[in-house]
Amino acid sequence: HVHAEEDSRRMAPLALALVLAGVAAATQQVEVAQEAHRASVMYTRARALKLGAHQNAPSHKHVRANRERVQRMKTHVDGPVPCEDGMIGGEYNCSNMDLVDYVVCADLGTPLAGRTDFVGSSLAIDGCWVSDIWGWTDPATGYEYALVGMWDGTSIVSLADPTHAQAVVFVNTTDNLLDGWENIWRDIKVVGDVMYVGAEVTYHGIQAFDLTQVEAYRASATEGVVPTVSADWIGRDIGSTHNIVTAESLGWVMGVGMEPDSPACSLGIYDVSDSAAPYFVGCYYDPDINYVHDAHCVQYAGPDADHQGKHLCALWAETDMYIVDLGSLRWEGPGCDGSETLRERRRKLQFGYVEDYEAPLACELTLDIISNFTYDEAGYVHQGWFSEDHEVLYCDDEEDEILRTHGGDDADFSRCYLYDVRDLDAPVLTTVFVTPSAHPSIDHNLYVKDGYIYQAAYTSGARVRQIVNSTTIEEVAFADLETTCECVTGVPECSCDSFLGIWTYFPYFDSGVSIAGGSLEGLFVLNATLM
Repeated sequence: HVHAEEDSRRMAPLALALVLAGVAAATQQVEVAQEAHRASVMYTRARALKLGAHQNAPSHKHVRANRERVQRMKTHVDGPVPCEDGMIGGEYNCSNMDLVDYVVCADLGTPLAGRTDFVGSSLAIDGCWVSDIWGWTDPATGYEYALVGMWDGTSIVSLADPTHAQAVVFVNTTDNLLDGWENIWRDIKVVGDVMYVGAEVTYHGIQAFDLTQVEAYRASATEGVVPTVSADWIGRDIGSTHNIVTAESLGWVMGVGMEPDSPACSLGIYDVSDSAAPYFVGCYYDPDINYVHDAHCVQYAGPDADHQGKHLCALWAETDMYIVDLGSLRWEGPGCDGSETLRERRRKLQFGYVEDYEAPLACELTLDIISNFTYDEAGYVHQGWFSEDHEVLYCDDEEDEILRTHGGDDADFSRCYLYDVRDLDAPVLTTVFVTPSAHPSIDHNLYVKDGYIYQAAYTSGARVRQIVNSTTIEEVAFADLETTCECVTGVPECSCDSFLGIWTYFPYFDSGVSIAGGSLEGLFVLNATLM
C-alpha cells in the first residue's frame, strides 16, 4: 500500500499535466471550430432574449399559480375535463379540445425535482423545465408513450391509460452539465423503435435509447417512483445541437443548430439504418446556409416531375429557407481520391481526449440545393412542415411578432406562412395566416396530420388548423393552457415571459389523443374534436 501511495504521488503531477494538455487541446479545437463555424448572430440574440425573459421573477410566481390551478382542476374532476362553454374547468379558454390528463412537471421523474441549490434555480423552478416532446407507440402492446425533453434528461410517460398518464423511466442527460441552468433546449425524434436525443448542452452528442425496453418499466411501475437510466449509446462526433431531424427514407438522424463545440456543420449526419451499429456519415457545411435551426425531410411524392422519388429536406435557416436534395450527398474535392492526406487532430468531444488520424485533403461533403427563398417580413425563420401531398410548405416565424415586422394593429399576433412548392425550384408565398387568438403570442413548432396543422403557440396554447385547400387554413380547435402572459416580449408594456407555455404539440398517435409540453407546467394530454 505504501508503494502504491508513493507511485500515486509521483504520478499525480504527470496525470495533472496530461489532463491540462488534453483540456488545452480540446480548447484549441473549439477555437478552430469557432473560426470555421461562423457563429449564428441571430440565434445568439434570440437565445439571450429567451433567457432574459425566462429569468423574469414575476412570471415564475404566475406559473406556480398556473400549475396549482391545473392540478386543482384535475383533483376535483373525475376523468377528463371537457371544453364546455368555451372553458376547460372554468379556468382555460378552449374550443373543441378537452383536457384528458395533466402530469405536473415535478412528477415527470427528473432527479432534480424540488432542488433549489443549483445556480440559476430561479429559472428552473423546482428543478423542472420541459422543452421539446415526441411520441412513440410500442408495436408489441399498442401502448402509446410521450417522450418529454427536460433540462436534465428525457422522461418517458406511459399513456396506456391516457386519463392516467404516468412517467415510468427517466433517461439521464449525458455526463456534462457545464452549461448549468441554461440547458433548457432538448430535442427528441424516433426512428423505428429507437429514441434519439440531442441537447443544447456543450459536448452532449446524440443519445440513442432502445424503446422496446420501456414495457418492462411500465409493467413494474410504482406510483411516484421513476427510475433513472443512461442512454444505450452516445454519438460524440458532434456536440451541442438545437434540434434532431430524421430522414427516415434514408435511415438517417441529423443534428442541426450546432454550436462551436462541433465541427463546421450545417447538418451532422448519422446513419442509423442498422440501429445496433450507428455510424457518423459526416458534417455537411455550407457557409451561405451556415446555421440550420430545423428541418423536415421526406421522400418526395409531389407533382414536380423533376424531383420525383428524391430524398428532400426543407431547411429553416434563420433568414432563409432552402429545399435540398439530401440523397445527392457526396464527397467532393481534389483529395477525395485519397492521393493526398493531411495529418489532422480529431477531438472526440470530451475533455482531454484527442487522436491523430489521416484525412483526405480538401475532400468535403456537398449536396444539391434545389431552391433558396424567404419573405420580406422575416423575423426569425424558425420551423415548418410539408403538406401530406408535398404541394405546400407551412412555415412559422418566432420573431416576426417581437420585431413587429408586419406593422399594424395585429403586428404582435403570430403568423403561418403558406408556400406553394409544386415547383420545387421556385416556391411561391401564397398566404399569410394570422392566428385568431384572444391575445398576442409567439408561434412555435407545427406539424401536419390528416389534413390538419397542429401548432404550439407558447402563451396561446395548443391550436389546430384545418387545411381547407392549398391556400387556405382555418382554426378549428384550441386550448389556451398558459394564462400568465397575454402580450409579446419586446413590447415596452409587456413585462411577462411570452416564451413560456406550449413548446410542442404532438399529434401522431392513432388513438386520437395528442400531447403538449408546457415549459414550466409539465405534460398535457389532449383530445381535439375534429370533423
